Amino acid sequence: MLSGDAHAALEFLCEQLPASIELCRSIEEKLQLNANWRTRTACGAGPNGGEHLPQPENPLGSIKTILQVQMESPELPESMRGETKMVLDEIGRLSAKLSQLLQFSRPTVRGGSVRATCEVRTVIEEVIGVLGREAERRGISSM
Repeated sequence: MLSGDAHAALEFLCEQLPASIELCRSIEEKLQLNANWRTRTACGAGPNGGEHLPQPENPLGSIKTILQVQMESPELPESMRGETKMVLDEIGRLSAKLSQLLQFSRPTVRGGSVRATCEVRTVIEEVIGVLGREAERRGISSM
């Protein structure tokens, strides 16, 4: 059986899962749009047309680089510097959160000699217990 803290943590994670999945789908859609845009731009600009475009693997890093270069420009009005600095700070915050999310999503690799056993029935009962309230809330009946 799970402790109260572990049960509460699992319940919290289950509540966060739909929003996380939606966020991943949104990011995937934006990356696909970015790839389509790069393809169209490269096709219209010749064989080397896409070389100067930011890499889609790290769009936040590309935006941050562009803004940092913009901040170095003496022509940038002082009023825009504050806003640009705020955007740079937000990009830093988003990058940190994204790194945490990616770290959390990586599976833990266990050593070859470490083995763990568990009762499948116990695991299933715990999962049903955690997800039972959400299923009831959504009007899903159990078997």
